[in-house]
Amino acid sequence: MIKDLIYFIQKPLYQWLTFVALAFILLFIIFRPRQEDTIWVIAGVTYLAFMFVNTVFIWTAESMWSYFFFSLLFSVLYLAAASAMTSVYSEMVDTKGSGESGMIFLVIIYHPFLLLLVVLVKWLVFKLFY
Repeated sequence: MIKDLIYFIQKPLYQWLTFVALAFILLFIIFRPRQEDTIWVIAGVTYLAFMFVNTVFIWTAESMWSYFFFSLLFSVLYLAAASAMTSVYSEMVDTKGSGESGMIFLVIIYHPFLLLLVVLVKWLVFKLFY
């Protein structure tokens, strides 16, 4: 059971699906924010969680480079999905605010660096100890 769950969450596609569904649940069911900035912060924090999980699982990836590029693809797809969700939710609830908290997604520039850092550490560990 746990092994199947870990195998499931190791794939960038399933990570993306999980965190898009989580963002949807947080926005539309649990929090139901009334301000534009809060909507973007919820989507952004969910993206940070996606980024963290994605970066951790590159350590166990069989093919690091394909995982790296698929991760970046799904990272951009998450941004597109989050943008669509926040826009739809804002229109449905008629929220007020500037939406400037959408800048939380500027952390996307750190995603490739974190992935490359883990690849470098993995390479160093295997070169030095194996």
